[in-house]
Amino acid sequence: MSLPRTVLFAELQIPDTYVLQHNSLDGYFLLRYLKICVVVCFVGCCMTWPVLLPINATGGAGLQQLDLLTFGQCPYLPQMRAWLTVVYRECCQQIQILRYSCHHCI
Repeated sequence: MSLPRTVLFAELQIPDTYVLQHNSLDGYFLLRYLKICVVVCFVGCCMTWPVLLPINATGGAGLQQLDLLTFGQCPYLPQMRAWLTVVYRECCQQIQILRYSCHHCI
């Protein structure tokens, strides 16, 4: 495991009360921000990958290997519409998560 990933996982396991008692308020807000970012990224990946990867893989543009999973693989309007719908819904949900966390955690 690489060092940045190890440090990030170690920081995410520290309880909030420990950070509040032993560090400044900035350390607490940084830890909370990192936790929210991890949740937002994980939820986003779980929502978008199962939908977008099959859409990209069956695009029909004739690309191969990892290019098969790119946005350029979707030349037709229904595929683009599905792609944009998923991205729009994901953005809306991420905004709701951030609003909730800012409203209820501060």
